[in-house]
Amino acid sequence: MPNPQAYGRATLEPAGPIWAGSAGCWLLTIVIGDHGLDDGGAIALVRRDISDWEIPQFDRPRESGYVTAETDGPARLRLTYSQSVYVRPWRAGIVLEVYDGALAPGNVIWMRLGDTRQGGPGMRAQTFPERAYEFKLLVDPFGTGQYYPLEPAPVVPIIGGPAELLQVVAPSIVAEGETFSIHVRALDSYGNPSSTYQQPVQLRAEGIAGLPDQVTFSTADQGVLRVDGLRVEQPGRMRVSAQDAAGRRAESNPILATAEPASPRLFWGDLHGQTGETIGTGSIEEYLRFGRDVAALDFIGWQGNDFQISNKDWENIQRRIQDYHQPGRYVTFLGYEWSGLTPAGGDHNLHFLGDREPLHRSSHWLVADKSDEAGDRYPLSALLTELRGRADVMLVPHVGGRHANLDTYDAELMPVLELHSHHGTFEWLAYDALRRGLRVGFIAGSDDHTCRPGLSFPTREASRGLASFDVRGGLTAVYADKLTRDALWTAIHRRHVYATTGERIALNVRTPEGAMMGDALRGPAAPWLKVEVSGTAPIISVEIMRGTDVIQRWPAPEQVAALPLDQRRLAILWSGVRVRGRSKKARWDGTLTIENGSFQRVEPFAFDRPDEGVTRQSTQLLTWRSTTSGDPDGILIELEGGPATRLRFASQPIGFTLSLDDIDGRLISLDAGGVNLRVQLFWTPCLTAVSDLALTFQDTHPLVGAPNDYWVRVLQMDGHMAWSSPLFFDQTGEALCD
Repeated sequence: MPNPQAYGRATLEPAGPIWAGSAGCWLLTIVIGDHGLDDGGAIALVRRDISDWEIPQFDRPRESGYVTAETDGPARLRLTYSQSVYVRPWRAGIVLEVYDGALAPGNVIWMRLGDTRQGGPGMRAQTFPERAYEFKLLVDPFGTGQYYPLEPAPVVPIIGGPAELLQVVAPSIVAEGETFSIHVRALDSYGNPSSTYQQPVQLRAEGIAGLPDQVTFSTADQGVLRVDGLRVEQPGRMRVSAQDAAGRRAESNPILATAEPASPRLFWGDLHGQTGETIGTGSIEEYLRFGRDVAALDFIGWQGNDFQISNKDWENIQRRIQDYHQPGRYVTFLGYEWSGLTPAGGDHNLHFLGDREPLHRSSHWLVADKSDEAGDRYPLSALLTELRGRADVMLVPHVGGRHANLDTYDAELMPVLELHSHHGTFEWLAYDALRRGLRVGFIAGSDDHTCRPGLSFPTREASRGLASFDVRGGLTAVYADKLTRDALWTAIHRRHVYATTGERIALNVRTPEGAMMGDALRGPAAPWLKVEVSGTAPIISVEIMRGTDVIQRWPAPEQVAALPLDQRRLAILWSGVRVRGRSKKARWDGTLTIENGSFQRVEPFAFDRPDEGVTRQSTQLLTWRSTTSGDPDGILIELEGGPATRLRFASQPIGFTLSLDDIDGRLISLDAGGVNLRVQLFWTPCLTAVSDLALTFQDTHPLVGAPNDYWVRVLQMDGHMAWSSPLFFDQTGEALCD
């Protein structure tokens, strides 16, 4: 291949740091190289698949995203945008085509991204940081369709913007007298650590010694401070609160302080994400540091797409996993994603107990060196044959672009499945597993591609099409004896795990005899269950599930219905996905009208992006914009009316009319087709703000022999959720815990 500099050179102005998600105008100056640029030749400016830079437009100069191009040469320029200019991970981009002439060496093209000269607001940058964002330019001098990179490419850092919110992260369980640390974070409006945050923050907590009254951030902290040397002074449940001078407030996740060292402990991690070595951004080192120092994870895994991992990258990944492994502080797991097509098994994450392992890829599709292609294992059954009998390997079925195919489930190698990630909430995968009688635990991860494991926020919806990442990335909670690989590994295999949508909701499900979530029991009668929840926000509902059915709900609908109408509000929540594949998102833009009544107060519920939410509101009409990827969105309404008051709901997936009398004392769940697409309506108390809850329950429904899978589903007022792993009960034989 010829010298890349023969194709030209490019510079970028301004070249300084860009705040994530900010709007601006960037000038690319491109000097044509030695070949020139023929009539029909082209230059492409491409971006990574995961970047959410605003999609450009070329004909509305006063609107956002306007892009122009000019030249001093004797030719005309045409700009278009395509989702498939080049190859993964650089597929989408702007194509600048030369016509009615040709450009000679030394001619110049000026491309303005977000041209503001005619009054436009500029172009919005991607919403997550990147140490060296690359403006990757490709040149096709002869118009053949064969592109070559223009090197070096202009690069610029993208950094976290001004602070919008505070967060405090604490351990979930500590013993009296033990020292521990907390992390205080200042995040921008897109969930990134604020690189410019410089404020004092007041800290308060009852019963915690060593907590300073105030900590002060400097720019060197980059939005994150760790506070060490803390101790709890007495047993109990506590939270640390924070407030800065601008009035931002935060409260930590709940801390359970025990009189004696607790066993098991509760540890938090993210086992699923990838970096620039494959389709994501950032390096493996940046990824591991972020998980430890910013997300404050206890454990982490890396899961790049196997068909894109070179042998050189795999060697580096294995070294870095070893380098960052620190038992008792930060546990790292080696792994990768087996990324076969769904008919051949679908997406499965491989995790290893050891540090050095061979790659058995699904294919070498994007790996140039084919010398070890004989090591590929495809379909998934071939990989299972290769790994069967090994206690130091596990596979986790999950849903990304492709989804796992549970026809290939292996009880020996697959103790858990992932039901939430950056891609969405996939309760349908859990339902599929339980209907098949599989004994699996539930975990969640981020499937992060933005180098923010453990703290992945949604990317923005583009002006055309939908962004790839729709919800906050999840976390896995593990009840283990200590923070080591072996202890975590054993706990995951025992299914002593649960999943959350990214918040550190404390959830404990056990029996009086000592069995806990994930265990399998046998006995003559259904077990008593003790359910303890400590949320990070007020709890809207706790559901006790048996298989796919709700058998008890807190608060009970009939109890709420007994309250006067002015002491309760109506929750209308919609959720689910359209299909199981890539185009899974469901569009719920809709309206709600009321007859013989009026809306008094409306609170949006769990909308994930700034461009979603209630768009119009009156006493008789509500409208909204919303998409779901399995997760719930909705509205909470205080209203005036009576039994004859009627509500008319209209959206693309479903429309219906119900009276308040239809809803009173009931949980209404309406199927909207698709995969788990549904609308739920139920009453909630207005005045109750319960964050800590303890329930005791025994199933009084007729048992069905085996299996009877009891699990718990928690929903908070902020839309965050937690799912316990099932406790499996078989009504046969003697009472036994295995």
